[in-house]
Formats: sequence, structure tokens, C-alpha cells
Amino acid sequence: MRFTYLIRRINGWFGGVVYERDEWDATIESWRGADYAPIAFMVGCTSFSVWFSRRVLWVLMTLGHAISAVLLRQMEYDADRVEMCVARSAAFESTMLKLAALGSVMSEIQREMRRAWRTKFQLPDNLPVLMEYRAALLSPAQRQKFENQSVLGKTGLLDTHPSVADRVCRARQFAAPGLDLSDEPARKLFENFDTASRLVTLAHYEDDLNVPVTPELLIPLEQIIKSQTEPAPSTAFNDRRACSDDGIRSECLSGRATWKTVRRWMSLRSRDRNRLRRIVLP
Repeated sequence: MRFTYLIRRINGWFGGVVYERDEWDATIESWRGADYAPIAFMVGCTSFSVWFSRRVLWVLMTLGHAISAVLLRQMEYDADRVEMCVARSAAFESTMLKLAALGSVMSEIQREMRRAWRTKFQLPDNLPVLMEYRAALLSPAQRQKFENQSVLGKTGLLDTHPSVADRVCRARQFAAPGLDLSDEPARKLFENFDTASRLVTLAHYEDDLNVPVTPELLIPLEQIIKSQTEPAPSTAFNDRRACSDDGIRSECLSGRATWKTVRRWMSLRSRDRNRLRRIVLP
């Protein structure tokens, strides 16, 4: 690990020298348009020398990155070996294939999240449980398709993690019997898994996506499941969102909202939409 850290620090220095421009580049650029032939020749030679030296440094940087990638992949293999000693090689293989299916499910959820954010500025309030629910709906053919796609991948020269196929192959070669462990799901280790997953989801929105988390921006998980099992989705959440402003909520719920109140609500929602529209989900 220390050797890997040293190589990655050297790679960072190479990257700065290769891609970052300094005062020499600014000086050469300022003299590039000189009309005097000897000066123009010297500037051309200097520019070529700088370009050639940076190509050499780029080769060294790429070589160092390849060595670092090999060391990082070996660290992943070592971590996999420890997992296999604890949970058996067969369980490790099934976990890798299950992660491939979950990754495909999560990609589909993210596409739906982008569509929902562009149209309604709403996001699901519990991503782990939603992913678990969607994965349970996969047919055996779909699950087999995702698993086959994962094992067809190959490890690249600069990849920091081995491919699923290489990790499964190592697991079969190691054939660790593992320990005698319980087959209960890991979620039972949590006192309240649903609450913990909701908190993680909110932290992901605020810290990773920079999305301000307020109740009107969240779609309850129960409503998502209901909309997928019933032909006509409920609009209760949208109604709650429409009446969520503190100064207008009581008037909306009591049915005494005047035209002035409605216009004020529309103005507030317009400003919120303009502010949220600038947030683009990855």
C-alpha cells in the first residue's frame, strides 16, 4: 500500500508537469508571433523541445499509472481472498453476480430519477429499499442477462479494479470453504434498516448531488410501489406539495384560498422551479 501511494504521488507530479501550463508557456506564446526570423526559429525550436519533453513525461506517467493499477488490482484480490475465507468462495461468486444485477437496476432507477427531476423536481426518499424492491421484480431471464453481461467484461491495462470474470475465476481457483455463518439477510444487523437507508439517501442527495432536501421534493417509497402496482397513480403527494408553503397551506387545506393566494403560490413555485432547474443530476 505504501508503494502504491508513492507511485500515485509521482503520477500526480507527472500529471501536473504534462498538462498544467506555467510561465515558460506564456513566454513562448507571447514570442510566437515575432516577425524577426532568428527569434521565430528559436521560439519554434523551444516549442518543439517543450512538446517532446512533455511526450516523454506522458509516457512515464502512463507507465506509472499502469504499475499503480496493477498494485491496486492486487489489493482488490487480497480483499476478495479475505472475504472468501470468511463467507466461502461460492458465496463470493453469487455476491459478485448479484451486484451486477443490482448495478443494472440502479442505472435504470437513476434514469427515472433524472426524468422525474426534470419534470416534477421530485426524488425517491429511500434508494436502498427501492433498489431491493425493483431487483425482486426481475425475471430469471433478465437476471441471467445482467449476469452474463458482467462476466463478459475484461480487465483493462489501466483499470484499478479487476473485472467480474477475473474475480470469479480467482474465487473458483481459491475454493475457500469459509466459516459456518448464518444465512439471514444482512439487513437484520440494523435495528431499523428503513430509517438508516432513508438517512443515507438524504445524505446522498445533499452531499453528492447538492440537492436541497425538503419534504415536497421527496416521493414516499410507498407511493412509488403503489404507482407501479395500480393503473392510476395517486396524486396525494402532489396535492401535499401544492399546499406545503407555511403561509398558504392552511388556506389551501381549508378551501378558502383566494385568487391572490393562488397567484402568490404560483409565484413561489415559479421561483422554486427556476432555482431547482439549475441543478442537474448526474
